[in-house]
Formats: sequence, structure tokens, C-alpha cells
Amino acid sequence: MPKSESQASKKPAHSALGAPSQHNQPSRKGKKAWRKNVDLQEVEAGIEELRAEERATGTFLHKQQDDQLFVIDVKGDEKIRSSLPKFKASELTSTKILAQRSAVPAVVSRTTTAKKRKSPLSSEDKNRLLRMSKRPRKGPFNSVVDPTEFGAGSATLELSEAVKNSGAYDPWAPAEEVEEIKDGLETVQPKKVKVPVHSHPRDKIEVPAILEPHQGTSYNPPAVAHQELLLKAHEIEEKRVEKAAKLAETKAKN
Repeated sequence: MPKSESQASKKPAHSALGAPSQHNQPSRKGKKAWRKNVDLQEVEAGIEELRAEERATGTFLHKQQDDQLFVIDVKGDEKIRSSLPKFKASELTSTKILAQRSAVPAVVSRTTTAKKRKSPLSSEDKNRLLRMSKRPRKGPFNSVVDPTEFGAGSATLELSEAVKNSGAYDPWAPAEEVEEIKDGLETVQPKKVKVPVHSHPRDKIEVPAILEPHQGTSYNPPAVAHQELLLKAHEIEEKRVEKAAKLAETKAKN
């Protein structure tokens, strides 16, 4: 036999479901050897078909009667075309796969507990009964409260009046009108106090806040103003030269 034909005649080393298989080995010594060496692919394929039927219909088809499987349609249903889902070319394959649901109910391993019955006692009644029975009470952060150390940071304090009346005050409510009690002084007019008249200190200041510069110092001054400024500068320079000459004469005499 050619090599290619011998390879084609050989069966795969594993079944379709992943079970180990060595069908060419003739040994049948034990249970493991029987499981490994006996060909069970046909049996496994039949079991998978039954499982697919159970997932699709909820039961096995060979256990149902003919009346449940077949119907003789004499007239035909005219509304069946409108009831059937229309084919959509844009429908994704993933959506079709997710739409397939098994008819077998899911296995629930977690037991559902009934809802806890609400206690008819309020927190105040519960604390009062705990105080009467002298049983330990739980405070903040599940700490045990000592009823003997009231107000020392261990015992629970009663609610203050501000906490009890919280939510009762409405800041946007209209103000209540308070009834005015007359005391007989409604006709008495208070004396008007005359405001004293004082002169402002700024009125006594005669020096201007900012000295105005000479008109000749402008970027483009008039000719007359420019000449006046030059004459003033000339006079100042003459006085400075005269003082310097007098000072030099005085130093020379000494």
C-alpha cells in the first residue's frame, strides 16, 4: 500500500471532542486502555445530536409523538408571512449567534433567601429596651457604648434641639408680621441734629498739585514762547557766570 493511502486510512490521534484515542493499538488490558483504544466517535456524534435537539426544543425528538412533530396543513396560514421575521442583510453574525438561546433552563446553584423582615421597633425604642436590660449597645464604628460614662465620649448622647428641629426653618418663607405694642410716644418727634459745617482742608491749599511746564518746552512751541524761554535760560547762565567770577576773585585775594 502506498504511503499516502496508509496515512489517509489512519484515524486521528484525538476524537472530535478532545478525548484521547489510539485505535491502532490492539491491547485491551484495562479500563483506561479500553477507553483510549476503542473508537467512540460515532457514539459521541449521536450524543451531541441529542444535546443539540434538547437545546433547541427542550426535549428529545424521538420521545415525542407524531402529532407533536407533524401538522397536516390543509388551508395554510395567510398571516404567517407577516409574522415571520424579515431578513436583513445588515444583521451581524454575532447578533444571530447571541439570539440563539437554549430551551433548557439554567442551573441555579445559589439558594435565594427570603427578604429580611423589617423590625417594627424604632431605634429609640430599641435603645430604651437595651438600657432597661443593661445589655451592651453599639455606638459609632461598632464600638460598645458604656452607659455609665454619659457625656465622656463613650455613652450615646441624646439628640439636641437643633437636630430635632432641623428642616423646619424655611429661609425663603415670608416674614411674620410682629404686632406693634404702642407705648404713647408715637407723636413725639425726635430732634434733628444739625450737621456742623467745617471747611475742607483742600480749600486752604493754594499750591497747585502739578506745576505746568513752560509753553516753550513743547515739542513744537510757538516762536514767542521759545524766545522767552531762551532769554530766561540766558539770564540764569549769566547769573551763574557772575557768581563764579566773584568766587574766583575772592579766592585769588585770599
